[in-house]
Parts: sequence; C-alpha cells; structure tokens
Amino acid sequence: MIDFPTWLSGTVTIVALFGLGLFVYPYLLKQPGGAGLIGAFTVALTFLFYVFDSHRAEPIVTSALLGLLWALAPVAVALLVHRLTQRADAEGVLR
Repeated sequence: MIDFPTWLSGTVTIVALFGLGLFVYPYLLKQPGGAGLIGAFTVALTFLFYVFDSHRAEPIVTSALLGLLWALAPVAVALLVHRLTQRADAEGVLR
C-alpha cells in the first residue's frame, strides 16, 4: 500500500469532515439524485480513510470500521445542517 504522510491524511480528513459535511452534502441533499452522489462519496471516502489507516499494525477489520466511521461523520453533519436549514426556511428565518 501507499504510505501517505500524516499531514496529508490529516488535511484530507479535515477537509472531508468540514467541507463536505457543512457545504457540499447539504447542497447535494437539495438536488435530485444528490443522495446517490453522497452514497458514492461515502464509499470512496471509506476506502480512502481505510488506505490512510491500513499501514498501521491494527487488524483489517478495525481499519475498515474506522474508515467507515470517518466517512459517515460528514453525512451526519450534513443531515443536521440540512434539517436545521429546512426548519429555518419553514419558519421564515432565512428570508
């Protein structure tokens, strides 16, 4: 496997958690077919985070579960942002 530097994997993780979770995923949730794209991104992120963690001496299952957990974190944030945005729209706060 490719050995990624810690700074690179950390940067990608932060960008994925904040950039995708706060901005990209909530936008995609409002678009037709956006949920499918989010699912595809989640699968890709799971693999990417698995690759980042796979060089450690942990079992494969642990690395895969950690990758899945990190990949699902932006989805959870996006759902929260989407729900709060919908509630604010319904109450007329954002107008």
